[in-house]
Amino acid sequence: MYEISSELLKTALSSALAYIISKGLSGKDQADQIKKQVLDTHKDLLGEAYPSPEELEKLTEEILKHPPDFSEQVSVSTLARWFEVPEEEFPKTRPEELDTNVLTKHIYLESLFSEWFKAWDYKVGIGEELKGISGLEFRPDVYAELDTIHGTFQVIVNFVCDNPPSKYRVLANLQALEYYATKGHPFGEGDIFIVATPYSFPKEVTDMLALENERRDYFILCLESEELYDLYHARDDHDRLKELQERVSAVKELKEKK
Repeated sequence: MYEISSELLKTALSSALAYIISKGLSGKDQADQIKKQVLDTHKDLLGEAYPSPEELEKLTEEILKHPPDFSEQVSVSTLARWFEVPEEEFPKTRPEELDTNVLTKHIYLESLFSEWFKAWDYKVGIGEELKGISGLEFRPDVYAELDTIHGTFQVIVNFVCDNPPSKYRVLANLQALEYYATKGHPFGEGDIFIVATPYSFPKEVTDMLALENERRDYFILCLESEELYDLYHARDDHDRLKELQERVSAVKELKEKK
């Protein structure tokens, strides 16, 4: 059975702690907030309770011992991406208005997908700025490419971790990608754009993604909680890749029928 990586979870939760501290919480309040983050993340990502109170206490203590300092290590654009807030709005956003649940799940998922693609021999970038033919930029959460005898195969992944998932974030990502991947751009036919959430998208969002999949050159794959659960619980990297390929094949068949 697949288990949440404690190292990835510590990284994500430590990042959340930096903002918990910035809210002025201390001592028991910090510990309680971290425990809540652990329990919520574990339940939302795996649909299961955390293994034991003892392990929860141990993880919380480890995180509190070495709280991170974002002041020099993380850029505003990265923080905005993690919190899923437009970069131009982030400096004006008060810490208490930011959702640390979004931060925790976003960091965890991007680290997890990065590990998966690396295991499949892809070159992987996280939060890298990509430039289109017209000079317009696009910043995916995860970018992966694989060199094959037929050329370079590309995958772009964006996460939507608020609850319920924001249709506006999905729409903004679709528009940004459309401007980036204009006709003649290397990202196009046969490549994949993945939109993933640890929850379930509203029907209007899944319908919108299905329509966009029909009209664009690349495939648009929607991964929700059930699909992520299946990927988490794959027996190994090979089975996980096979599971993802089956999802892509289903999207391809729908596209070809239209």
